[in-house]
Amino acid sequence: MLERLILYRNELKNKTIYSYKLVGILLEILYSKEIFPKNKDVGDFLLEIFGVQYKDYVMRSRSLIVSRVCKFLLTEKENKIYARKILKFINSIIAEHSVNERNGKDFLRGWVK
Repeated sequence: MLERLILYRNELKNKTIYSYKLVGILLEILYSKEIFPKNKDVGDFLLEIFGVQYKDYVMRSRSLIVSRVCKFLLTEKENKIYARKILKFINSIIAEHSVNERNGKDFLRGWVK
């Protein structure tokens, strides 16, 4: 997952980000059980990044969550703001992963075969 996040970070750094790319990146992030183990975590993410909350029946299904977020993104004009917020989120996940890797047993992964 880390390799994909690095690719997404590189795409989001571009000056022009197309809406289909932004939606695709967001879909991959929202469907990831590694990033969001529970749907409640997805709700916190949506509130932080987009400032939206959905009803409980929507928050029980990731498919419904994704469809609502896609609809929201495709109707918005200023996708650059959301792209920057998602970029910050991805950077924080990558930084957290590198700290965990340095502190854990994965630190020696490159040296031990």
